[in-house]
Amino acid sequence: MRAFRATPDGYEAVLEPFERVVLARVVDDVLDLLETTVADGPAPVDDELGTWSVPESATRPQDPALARLLPDASMDDPALAAEFRRLTQGDLRVTKFAGLRLLAGRLAVAPSAAGAERLLVAREEGGRVAAALTDVRLVLADRLGLRTDADAEALHAELDAPRRRTRDDARHALAELYDALSWLQETLLEVLAADLPEVPTA
Repeated sequence: MRAFRATPDGYEAVLEPFERVVLARVVDDVLDLLETTVADGPAPVDDELGTWSVPESATRPQDPALARLLPDASMDDPALAAEFRRLTQGDLRVTKFAGLRLLAGRLAVAPSAAGAERLLVAREEGGRVAAALTDVRLVLADRLGLRTDADAEALHAELDAPRRRTRDDARHALAELYDALSWLQETLLEVLAADLPEVPTA
């Protein structure tokens, strides 16, 4: 995996074929999670437009990972949080779904004969792809039990420590993926920031 860099075509990172496959699978998993039921039934799909028509609901998702993607607007006022969720949850799910589907499309490239493969993002897509990477990281963080900064620091220490094969190998692989995606997203944010217009000084 190589960092995002600015090119004439947009922003480009380089992934090994297995990295692309793993990332595409995880993005698909998050898409599936967003399609799950929030209230009593699944969100209907508009086949012609390829978008959702999501019913408004004041119900907080039961899956904690989905609750991270669709968080409460207020931790102190349940009534306010429920009303805000009723008004905005449908649109938020559609927006997140569209961003993740965009990322999935950029990952769905034919394998390269040279081995490593480009992940190319148009300049106008950069912010949406960065947001989609955030959503993937939120789900991975929940699955890893990361709740606080201390949890994240402990995870980094775990990754840095010498390791023997154990029954926690699946967790270690998930932690490595989370760490790699965090780094990849950071490099995308850096090139996005570098492309921002300079603010004139007085």
